[in-house]
Amino acid sequence: MKHLILITTIPLFFSCNSNHPESVHKSNNTRDICSKHQFSSPKEQADSLMAYYKKHDHQRFFCAFPNSFKEMEQVFGYDHSLGAAPLYTDGNELIVFFSELNSIDRETYYNKYIDICINGNWQADNIREAFGFADLIKRDPKNACLYLSKRKDSEVQSIFRFIFDGPHPDNEENKVCYKELAEILTQYDHRLSSILKIAYKDVMIRAESHGH
Repeated sequence: MKHLILITTIPLFFSCNSNHPESVHKSNNTRDICSKHQFSSPKEQADSLMAYYKKHDHQRFFCAFPNSFKEMEQVFGYDHSLGAAPLYTDGNELIVFFSELNSIDRETYYNKYIDICINGNWQADNIREAFGFADLIKRDPKNACLYLSKRKDSEVQSIFRFIFDGPHPDNEENKVCYKELAEILTQYDHRLSSILKIAYKDVMIRAESHGH
């Protein structure tokens, strides 16, 4: 019986990490590298990000990437009082690069991705569409739903709102995106599906109340 248990559990272990056979090692290594990344200013952080991006140093790039929506604003956004952030002009390609990273341990990666989207709101340019998180849900629904499901309803709802937020959210692109996400989430997690519905409705109600 013990032999049967080993035979049936080993494929399951590797199937969860089929694209990342060194995920445990990478997770530890990433934590070690990330512990050294502390920046004195958004400019220093932006310079480090650009340097790692040009070197294709995935782990250090990931560690240098912001850890919250506020940090995303400080590095990639625009402040009406302070002006453009360091990567306001050249930041889009770095955000896209981050959204497509697949060499980082999945739990570590998703936790950071989720954190930068929580309480996000549309500000045009680089600060929009939850930094591509909807596309990640479509590409990797199993992991996306797994790590979203560990978060509070309010956090998940804020992420879904950020996906659809904008000056004119009642548009065809959002309608298509909502339908696609609803189908995925209904299949994987009914709680997330319900939160998506609430968030989408909330964005549309807010848009109507502001006359958009």
